[in-house]
Amino acid sequence: MVYPDLRATFFTPDGVLIAISAFTSSNDINNGGVIDNSIYVDVNGSKRPNQYGKDMFIFTRTKKGIMPYGYDKDEKDIDKNCSITGAGSYCAAKLSKDGWKMKEDYPW
Repeated sequence: MVYPDLRATFFTPDGVLIAISAFTSSNDINNGGVIDNSIYVDVNGSKRPNQYGKDMFIFTRTKKGIMPYGYDKDEKDIDKNCSITGAGSYCAAKLSKDGWKMKEDYPW
C-alpha cells in the first residue's frame, strides 16, 4: 500500500518555508517499506526561483540528527549534483562542507 505524500509545512516569522515529510510507503517498515526522512527548506518562501541549490535546500533526518541531503556522498558526487547541470539536491551538503559559505566554486 502506498500512502499519499504527507508533509507538515509551515513558515517561520521571517518567511522561510519548511516542509517535513511524514509518510511511509508501506504499513510494515520491516518488510521493505520506506520512510521519507526529507526536510525541504525554501529560504524565501514561495518567491521565485524555487530551485534546488538556489533558494531551496534538502535535509534528511538521520540517527546523527538533521543532516544536509547528500552528506554521506563524496565530494566529487556532491560537486557534480550541485552544479548548473546537476539536480541541485546536494547543495546543502556542499554548503555544509564549505563551512556554510558560498565559496567561489558555488554554481550560482
